[in-house]
Amino acid sequence: MKLKYILSCLAAVLLAAPAAFAQTTLAVWTFETAYTSISGTGGWITNIVPEIGSGTASGWHSGLFGTTTYSAPAGNGSAKSFSSNGWTNSPGDFYQFAVSTVSFQDISVSFNQVGSATGPRDFNLQYSTDGISFTTFTSYSLPSSPTSWSSGSSNALSVFSFDLSAITALNNATVVYFRLVDASNASINGGTVAPGGTDRVDNFAVVAAGGTGPTVIITQPQSKDVYFGDTVSFSVLASGEAPVYYQWFYSASGAAGTYSPLADGSSGYGFGTISGSATAGLALSYLNPAQAGYYEVGVSNALVSDYVYSSPAQLTVGIRTPIVTNIAYLRTLQTTNWFPSDTTNLYTVTGTVTTPINMTANTSREFFIQDASTAGIAVFIGGGSYLPDAGDSVQVTGPIGQFNGLLELNLSASNPAHSVNYINSGNPLPAPKFFDFATLTNISLVETNIEGSLAIVSNVFFQLPQVAGFVGNGSLNMTNVNGKVLQLFVNAQASDVIAQTVPTFAASVSGVFGQFTSASPATNAYQLNILQYAGLVSGTMASIPFVIQTAGTNAILTWSGTLFSLQSSTNVAGPYVDISPSTSPYTNYNSNTNSAMFFRLVH
Repeated sequence: MKLKYILSCLAAVLLAAPAAFAQTTLAVWTFETAYTSISGTGGWITNIVPEIGSGTASGWHSGLFGTTTYSAPAGNGSAKSFSSNGWTNSPGDFYQFAVSTVSFQDISVSFNQVGSATGPRDFNLQYSTDGISFTTFTSYSLPSSPTSWSSGSSNALSVFSFDLSAITALNNATVVYFRLVDASNASINGGTVAPGGTDRVDNFAVVAAGGTGPTVIITQPQSKDVYFGDTVSFSVLASGEAPVYYQWFYSASGAAGTYSPLADGSSGYGFGTISGSATAGLALSYLNPAQAGYYEVGVSNALVSDYVYSSPAQLTVGIRTPIVTNIAYLRTLQTTNWFPSDTTNLYTVTGTVTTPINMTANTSREFFIQDASTAGIAVFIGGGSYLPDAGDSVQVTGPIGQFNGLLELNLSASNPAHSVNYINSGNPLPAPKFFDFATLTNISLVETNIEGSLAIVSNVFFQLPQVAGFVGNGSLNMTNVNGKVLQLFVNAQASDVIAQTVPTFAASVSGVFGQFTSASPATNAYQLNILQYAGLVSGTMASIPFVIQTAGTNAILTWSGTLFSLQSSTNVAGPYVDISPSTSPYTNYNSNTNSAMFFRLVH
């Protein structure tokens, strides 16, 4: 039975009072359910629908700063936002929001905006009613110090609000456009905007004043077709004298008399939740097929004795069929900036677990697997408790994602469509792939064939000054005889490694090859994750071929490697002094006419 909202006493008071305009939210973009990452050299990204109301958001970049990557990092107190780099004001790049204001007036907008240190600082808020001719309403600047955002809390320094009620052209318009336009080359840190500098926006809202009288539904909730485990939102746009009340209802069949009111909290299906049940926007997370059916909303104010009901919106919850493939194929699903190109589809791969420890915090699980395609990948389970052993064969189903540049299968323990299924144990681990430091510049090879796999390096020196022992969650540089550097990372869970002696030289070091970078493109900060101390084989540095030949009165010295400095002395006991520059081959002129000379190589 549907609830009735009867406020007869209050209605009598309001009817005797002067008419008031209701503040109505026409549209809100939170980017939680309506955004997909994309990259390109410029141009438009379009058709980003709001979570509340109707309209469309978009972004435009000229491409003058090269590749532009649109992404969805943490918002201001929400999980996602709308972000991009590649900003230039020649001409001005922008974010755009379009919405209908029919039956409404006195328009205002609010939004959250932030940027990186080298992102754009200065913006113009512009409006238009034809999408062609834009007028600058005001100019504004982001704080001179980058403002941090997190999904758990909102930062008030990032909130902007502008009252455009004086612009009567925006009233009762079929469509109005708002743009946040890059207005200068100045960056937030006071320098010049860099190609990699980012700007992100969140919670863009368009609010208006509606008419007087009983509640009227302007925009009906729309039917949705989603998948098991997804999040979905429904919204309604209504006008009427304030305050306006909302209540959402659900029916499995849509038949009259079968609708029941919804309440915020658990949906009753696993980790699913319901929020916004008494607002203009309803959100359902981690959907179960049992939640398929019909959703409608009732709106009311003091001038009606019952709800005014919307038309029902049908929700269809399908089962997304996983794509069965191998890990090598997953590693091809990356953009030109080496971010995942498909984070929607589910993929199923089978592989052998290569890591003996949990590679992330104890509240979640992360391990690595390799398969017969010889490729490897990280498997992250947010909020999970299951951790397979090294040598276990497992079947993993989930979407691909990335964390600080590391490609991974990104699972959520509360998502019923994601799974890790144990097959058997005791399988031999794949042989570590030899990693040549010279291939660090071959990004395609590293991203598709090395990252995520067991790897081994040989004949490396550890950074100086020497530390007493390995430190959990710490890094050391490994340098080979040619002077090239690779980072060695010690996981905080690697108890077998922590506090063990750090040798000056290692004949070999093995572990799983990873990455930790927030840069775009994600092609730096590669690292070898040492998993067990037995993976480090210390030893004595191999002898370096050091040859002295004479040519007339000159001595010619040759050696291999670029890591060493050449020193000389007239006494075998020293003191020795550096020779600069000292690259092989080195010619010491007129050596034979001088007293005895002694040379040595020093690391």
